[in-house]
Amino acid sequence: MTDDPNPYDASPDELKALRKYEDHRELVVGYAAGQVGVTDPSPYYESALPGAARHSWPKHWCGIFCLWALHEAGLALDWEWDFKPAEKKWGFLWRLRPTSNPQPGDIAYFERYQHHAIVERVGAHTAWTIDGNQAGGVVARRERPRARVHAFFSIEPLLGDTPP
Repeated sequence: MTDDPNPYDASPDELKALRKYEDHRELVVGYAAGQVGVTDPSPYYESALPGAARHSWPKHWCGIFCLWALHEAGLALDWEWDFKPAEKKWGFLWRLRPTSNPQPGDIAYFERYQHHAIVERVGAHTAWTIDGNQAGGVVARRERPRARVHAFFSIEPLLGDTPP
C-alpha cells in the first residue's frame, strides 16, 4: 500500500468559502479528507441523528460519517440515519442506486461489518477511500483491492437537486 497524497487538502473554512463554486463530489471528498485523524464522532451523529440522545447513538459510525460528509457538501440535507427493520431500511444506502462506475464522493459498501466509506478515487484494481470508525475509532484513509468492495452507491441523483 502506498501513502498517496490527498488532492483535496483544504481547511473546513476554505471548503465552505468555495462551496458554491466547487463540484459537490469534490466537496464530499474534501470534507471527509479534512476529518482524517479525528476521533470524536459527535458532530457526525449530530448531523445524521439530530436530536437523538447520545445513549441511542449506534456503536459503529462509519455510515454516519458518510452521511455527515454529504450534509457538509450541501447534499441530502433532509436525510437522517434510518433504522426501520420492518421495512428493511437501515442507514441511508437504500436511497441510492448501485453503480459499476464509482466516482469520487460515492459510497463504498463492504459486506464485512456492514462498513461504509467515502470513495476518494478508484482504479482498475484499487479503491482509495476515507473511512470513519477505523482502528482506534478514527477517520482514516484506506487503500484496498477493489474486489473487496461489495457495492458502490452513486450520489449522482443528489447532484441534480442542488446547484454546485
